[in-house]
Amino acid sequence: MSARFTRGLALAGLLALGCGKSAGFTADDAGTDTGTDTDTDVDSDTDTDTDTDAPDAGVSFSDGVTLWLAPESIPSTTDAIATWPDSSGNGHDAVQGDSAHQPHLASNAVNGLAVPFFDGTSSYLTVPYFPLFSNESSGATIVVVFVSSDPASDQRFVFVQEQTLCVNNFEIGYHTGDQDRPNFGLHAGCGMADVTSANIDNQWHVYTVRVLPEGTPPANVEIFIDGVKQATEMDSGGFPGPGSYGTDANDVQIGARDDNGSMVLDGFLNGYLGELMVFDKALDDTQRSAVEVHLKAKFGTP
Repeated sequence: MSARFTRGLALAGLLALGCGKSAGFTADDAGTDTGTDTDTDVDSDTDTDTDTDAPDAGVSFSDGVTLWLAPESIPSTTDAIATWPDSSGNGHDAVQGDSAHQPHLASNAVNGLAVPFFDGTSSYLTVPYFPLFSNESSGATIVVVFVSSDPASDQRFVFVQEQTLCVNNFEIGYHTGDQDRPNFGLHAGCGMADVTSANIDNQWHVYTVRVLPEGTPPANVEIFIDGVKQATEMDSGGFPGPGSYGTDANDVQIGARDDNGSMVLDGFLNGYLGELMVFDKALDDTQRSAVEVHLKAKFGTP
């Protein structure tokens, strides 16, 4: 069984396609197992399974994934990436029609996976609008696997949806908030951010931002790195609370920021982006952990 086909099966098993459709993610996709798989393809061979699955803890959920950018969805023959297909089934492909701004696929970048490289100066992708929040008080969860080539440099962004600048922009990146150190955080613009007390490094990690439908700032935003909840700080008032989340119909930028709707971009990501998952709800701890454990095993993070 080919490695690519095996990864494809893992991808299909993680979640079924589409928000509101039956999702197959369980903790059985999230830890370590060794076993024997018997193919049902034409060669009828038997493969020894060395994937990383844990005993099934009964974790499952049926909806909520609105965007899923997985490396397996990019054709292996790709160099410059014009389209990163959405694996959620919702058709939210990340696209870049201008070859001068296309990220490039880096082969064997991490744990045998080919992933996009963003050059820090001009490369980015755009996802045509989809609702990040169901309403101004609903929750959301964004899980992103990436590594920065320059964590100590300027402010840079991984995932941005422009709303109202200095009120409720949704900007995930590093050197956010006061921009005085390489933290990781959720930024609303004008220095308003919830950021990690610890600085990030130049290693691969699974980052999770969970925005809750309740709580007052900064308690409504939780940040996890490799499944560990981080101590956070609030810069310049922080990210807004429930009742103020943005629902405007704007595009999403991957790897750069358009913070005032003018498409004069800044904050270009300099590094590799492995995987991105967006949920239109605050995943509970069991669901969140199952996603993180699966991605940690997939990318070989701590």
